[in-house]
Amino acid sequence: MPETQRTIRLGTRGSDLALAQADMLTEALLEAHPGLNIERKIITTTGDLNQKPMPRRKKSETASTAASKTAPLDKSAFTKELETALADNEIDIAVHSLKDVPTEIDSAFSLAGCLPRGAVEDVYVTRRQLPGGIKDAPENWIIGTSSVRRERLIREVNPHVQIKPLRGNVPTRLRKLAYGGGHLHGIVLARAGLERLGYQPASGWVFYEGREMYGIIQDPDEFVPAACQGAIGFEIRSDDFDSAFLLDSVNHAYSWARVRCERHFLALLQAGCQTPIGIHTTPTDKGDALRARAAVFPEDDPTAPATHIEAVGSPRDPEGLAAALFEIYQRARSFEQP
Repeated sequence: MPETQRTIRLGTRGSDLALAQADMLTEALLEAHPGLNIERKIITTTGDLNQKPMPRRKKSETASTAASKTAPLDKSAFTKELETALADNEIDIAVHSLKDVPTEIDSAFSLAGCLPRGAVEDVYVTRRQLPGGIKDAPENWIIGTSSVRRERLIREVNPHVQIKPLRGNVPTRLRKLAYGGGHLHGIVLARAGLERLGYQPASGWVFYEGREMYGIIQDPDEFVPAACQGAIGFEIRSDDFDSAFLLDSVNHAYSWARVRCERHFLALLQAGCQTPIGIHTTPTDKGDALRARAAVFPEDDPTAPATHIEAVGSPRDPEGLAAALFEIYQRARSFEQP
């Protein structure tokens, strides 16, 4: 079939951020294949349905206790309905935030690459400016997040704050903070998501409906991001070679090497989306190698600090770099064990 007549069906979640990311893939595909006809199908996932306010905690519970009692979402909550649509041949490509994709996926599906990666950092957004951000937050300051990784990192920086469960898409979370919903003093969001929705946290400000809030970008070497944060990936049926060929033309090889390293490290740890692990990869100063840094928290002790590790390897062998990082982690853990 001539490319000018071919139709590709993209599946995406319906949030503002998901639609913006689907638009980015659409633009990239049309630039590489100008005659392509692209249709978009919005699919509601289990994760979308569960992004609702948490039940009010009992008076006897602290915010942290209430958070710990909240059942985490299944690790495939944001992907399984999209995979069902792929399997049923309703869509050809599922567009994902790669940090939401489980480490292991069914063999019927394949990840076929990613767009150039966005910023990896987290941003602390607050209504009141403090010189040191989270570090200088007063005792009982309430910070909203439902990410176990973010909660553990916050507690490393400042063990005196309270953590309150917070779900919802980016505008919903900003609205709660801006209008005082839940008595929050601050929230933590991904920089890439904010920027894709038109916010500019690098300016130091985040404006929501005219309300001024402060945005403090966290140092990714200390406040280590989630694996694949900032990366937009594509999932297809494993036997769909036509879609794989199309996507190869928009796959950003260096970004893809980075996320492959990060995902493989999670696989070696047998970690899921709710496991408190941060990892990010960056080029070395000379640019000829890839540096991987990770912070791994023990799941069985919520008060224990992270094990921070680092390895350097070739971007041509991202899985080998992940294996080297995992070996360093195992050695570090053996020294830490009593």
